Parts: sequence; C-alpha cells; structure tokens
Amino acid sequence: MSLVVAAIHDDDRITMVSDTKVSFFYPDGRPDDATTRRTYVEALPKIVLLRPDLMVGVTGDQPHEVIDDLIGHRADTIDDLLTHLAANTSAGFVVAALGPARVWHVEGGKIDDRTGVRRAWSGDRRAYDVFRTSWEQWPDGTDVPFLLSSSMQRLTSFDPVASVGGFTLTAATYDDGFRFQPWVTTVFMSHHVHVMPGQDPTRGALGLLIPETGVGLLFPHERPSAATRIGATTSRAVADLAIHRGQRLIVTAAPGDA
Repeated sequence: MSLVVAAIHDDDRITMVSDTKVSFFYPDGRPDDATTRRTYVEALPKIVLLRPDLMVGVTGDQPHEVIDDLIGHRADTIDDLLTHLAANTSAGFVVAALGPARVWHVEGGKIDDRTGVRRAWSGDRRAYDVFRTSWEQWPDGTDVPFLLSSSMQRLTSFDPVASVGGFTLTAATYDDGFRFQPWVTTVFMSHHVHVMPGQDPTRGALGLLIPETGVGLLFPHERPSAATRIGATTSRAVADLAIHRGQRLIVTAAPGDA
C-alpha cells in the first residue's frame, strides 16, 4: 500500500515524502513475504519526477506498472494528467505542481484539489495516523520539511505498520524546480543509507547505496521503476558507474567521510 504525503509551505514551495517498500504477492494472491522482506534490493522510489514543475507520488497495487505508465505522460498538461490518473482505479496518487504551488489527491476515479488545505496524502490509513501523530508532537512553527521527513522516518525506521517501510525518500522545491533531496542516514549504528538524487539531464534518476552491503541501486530517469544493481561501497563509485549508463547522480558523503 505504502504512504505518500506532500505539503505546501513557505508560500510557494512543496515537499513530498514517501517510503520505498513494495509488498509482493504470488499469482494466486498469497503474500510473498520472503521477497517483501528484502526492502533494500527490492526498494522502489514511489515519487516520480516527471519534469521540474511536476511530480507524482504513487501508492497501491502494481506500483512498477503504474510508474512505467506515468513516464509516458511527462509532457501532459496538468488537467490531462489528472484525468488520466483518475481512470486508474487500482492505485492512489499525490500530484504536486509549481507555478503556482498546487497539490491533488487522485484515487478511485476522483480528483480532490487539496491546495486549499496545503496537504495531500495517499496510502495506508493506519500509516497516515502514525504519521500525523508524529507530526502533531512538534510545536507550532516547526519547519514543515522537517515535520514531513521525521514523521515518515518514524514509519520507515520502526515499522509500526507492515505495509510501509524501507527508506524515507524526499523530493523538494529548489530554485530550478523539483529535485530529490540528498540524504545520508545512520541506521541503528550498524549501517549507512545514501540517497543520491539525479542531476540534469537525468533529474528523475535516483541512486541508493548501503556501503556495508557492497551493492548500490540505480533507478534511471527514463524508467525509474527498474533498478540496476551496481557493485560499490562508496557513493562516488555509484555515481561514476551511473555515468556509463547515461545517468548523472549527486555524490553524498556520510558524516566523518573525507
């Protein structure tokens, strides 16, 4: 099911967060728990950067297929994209656009403009309740991007809801539009997680790396649903190998790295 949340803040900026866990099932509908538990190698970015002024968060069944379909609509107008997404009744979407800043929730054939309330979400209701409880523990005036990322990390770090997990992914508004946010997290003092955003002309690409595993994942701009595994122990190595695959990534460094 997953969870995606977006919020408008600071007048005209939008930040969106999601988890990266995918729930897998056998053809007869039984849960494939063994594959589902592989939250790193089976991770999937649920936020799709269609273009600098437009991004979409995806929840629900068959997210790989839904993301593949989304990529074919990069040039759509907002109205055409919303109409197209509303026709998909097996998935939920959070759509964010700039110029001006607007957010929508699309699900079950309905398009809900959430710009007025400045927040939109899609996914597991129980997960959103945990997310909201975490958000509301902070005092008024707390930075909205921090509230979004910390509330999602509550879900991805401690797994209180089975359908949400993996890593926290953040996309934010920069001076030139939407970009993924670079991130390095230390997990339980045992390993690091590097989130490596794409750079133009492959802004929609993403790299993930846990150095301790010796394996990085590259999600290409042209098809972010399909990860390529890269043998690497540093984000520099991931970025260098990504260039050979036509993808440009931002290099990240853990605290204390040279």
